[in-house]
Amino acid sequence: MFNVATGSTSISLLTVDEVKKLNSEQLNEYLRRRLKDTKNINKHANTITVDQEVDGSNFLDLTLENLLLIQIPLGPAKDIEKLIKEIKGGKRFFSRAFIYSPIIPNTYLFLCFSFLLLIVKPAQKTHYVIVEQPTAGK
Repeated sequence: MFNVATGSTSISLLTVDEVKKLNSEQLNEYLRRRLKDTKNINKHANTITVDQEVDGSNFLDLTLENLLLIQIPLGPAKDIEKLIKEIKGGKRFFSRAFIYSPIIPNTYLFLCFSFLLLIVKPAQKTHYVIVEQPTAGK
């Protein structure tokens, strides 16, 4: 795991909560190390964290349009956008999408009971009482 405070060189992907805790200087260092193969990343990291005063708490809200608006070229902007998506994709907290919804279980129950009715209802029609009819001549 990357640790700005200790200067660790392991540059693993940070979680959403870890990124949100980074100040501008720590975010700048993280971007430089994580995107070291991106052309002019030092300049672009400074643009984001120093010129635009972005820290970890609002870094993940940046969009490609935001990056282009602050004149980061398309190539590096796409690399930064990809990093943001990777961090968000690896998030380790519950978002609104995972809030319990009764719709799915209720729909499942409805379908199960509907299926049972299809099986039971026709089966009830197969129970006939056979009544002997009197024969002629007895």
